[in-house]
Amino acid sequence: MDHQRVLLLTMLITITVPIITAAKRQDIVIGSTTFSLTERVQKCMEMLRLRVRNSANPGGDMQKCLRQMTTTRAPNETYFNNLDSELLVAEEGSTALLECEIVNLGNKDVSWKRRGKTLSHMETSYLRGRRFKLKRVNSTFSIRIEGVVKSDAGDYKCQVLSRTSTIERIIRLEVPSLPNIFTIDPSSSPYFIPSDPNRRYFNSTSDAILFCNATGSPEPNVTWERVDGNSSNGRLGLWGDTVSLRNVSAGDAGTYNCTASNGVGDVELSVEVVVQYKPVVVSPTPMVRAGRDDYVTIRCNVKAVPKAEIVWKRNKVVLQNNGRGILRNGMQSVDYVLVKVMPDTDYGNYSCVASNMMGTSQMTVELHGRPVAPAVTSQAMGRKRHAYTLSWQPGTSSSNQKVPISAYVIMFRGWWIEMRGTAKRIVFSHDTPLREVVRVRGDERSYSYIIRDLRPNTTYELSIYGRNQYGNGDVSMFTFYTTTANVPTTTQSMISKYGIMMTTKPGIRLPRRSGAASLEGTGQLCCVISSLLFSYIIINK
Repeated sequence: MDHQRVLLLTMLITITVPIITAAKRQDIVIGSTTFSLTERVQKCMEMLRLRVRNSANPGGDMQKCLRQMTTTRAPNETYFNNLDSELLVAEEGSTALLECEIVNLGNKDVSWKRRGKTLSHMETSYLRGRRFKLKRVNSTFSIRIEGVVKSDAGDYKCQVLSRTSTIERIIRLEVPSLPNIFTIDPSSSPYFIPSDPNRRYFNSTSDAILFCNATGSPEPNVTWERVDGNSSNGRLGLWGDTVSLRNVSAGDAGTYNCTASNGVGDVELSVEVVVQYKPVVVSPTPMVRAGRDDYVTIRCNVKAVPKAEIVWKRNKVVLQNNGRGILRNGMQSVDYVLVKVMPDTDYGNYSCVASNMMGTSQMTVELHGRPVAPAVTSQAMGRKRHAYTLSWQPGTSSSNQKVPISAYVIMFRGWWIEMRGTAKRIVFSHDTPLREVVRVRGDERSYSYIIRDLRPNTTYELSIYGRNQYGNGDVSMFTFYTTTANVPTTTQSMISKYGIMMTTKPGIRLPRRSGAASLEGTGQLCCVISSLLFSYIIINK
């Protein structure tokens, strides 16, 4: 064989059969197998040309063809000069020729069959329509199909019958066509609703399986992909023809896309996976503070699939039936409004109860009148070795509720670090914090209290909260420090500088022990100090 012919065959193979490539001048690689370019190999290549293009094992097909050609046959044995099977590809509208060449036919009968029906017997045709033509030339029987349509695709059998044996050759006619996704399973209740065909419903904690049914020629390759940008609880976003999600939850809900591809084109179909679960009830504020005559709104938010029916209850009595409420930030939302709070009747727990086909959930909101946490106003660093003056103001809230306060509770304890050899340990002044109660009379804007008998140069942790007839209020935490030496006040410094000796007037008593810092007589003391200082300055002018 000359070099030019080999090159021509090699180019033909490379162009028409991409999976067959040339290796050397006299060798050819088909699939992963190398064959010598003999006359029999060339004949098999010609016979396999269309089939190899769609074969999963072209090398194996070539070996089978060569075996058939080298098989030793009995004298006058009847056999097909073609392969026992063949794939014939014809575009829509083209002409397809199905040939059956028989060697040593003798007086045997030949018939064409398809799907169990006889299309012809010898020269007699049972084919309907002008598109089909039966032809016999010697021992070659053929069917010519003009204007090929999709329904012509399928297996055509050429059978040679005798009294003792039957041989047959199968030609598979393939009409390339775009894939068609005709259904996505499950496609029946309770997962599927005919009026809503693009959704599939699954209950939380169940297994969700989606299967994409597609046809086409050639048979399409089917893949699934999640396309809404969300992750499926850490699951991979790509699947084959089946999506299998075990123990689904709300995170698996979303859009899943099925793609069918077969080389002719791609077709896509999307479905939304809906995961049904019992309501999840939350509240922006599980506790709501309100004073007498306040206007209050208690809110309840619900996430549920399907949507929940929501009611407000108190002491198991339905206060308000809200139906499905309104949609806020993707959640069902309902409000219960008290126009004018009456503490004796309105304080207590309010339950938001949400129900759907998956179950019932509830959440409790407490309406109360306990005090707001006070605001500490004193400096952290004290001015005394053994005492600290704590100052604070009543707490305020954004809605300015008027909540009564009967007393403030102060709890404190000091701590410091001691060295034991090379080890450090924290030492507390008391095993449990000390507790002081400061009674409140009236509605003052600020308060102070002297804490006595403290340890010098020590850190103290303090908490303070108000209380009333409805309970203890919110707590404020504070850290203060005692000094190593007393820091003189401005008045004391002036008295020392000018040598003034001061006494208090009769009836003026200063507090000597821990307790509420009394302001009674303080104004008289200030007047005495001011008078003495003024007199001293005038005399010494």
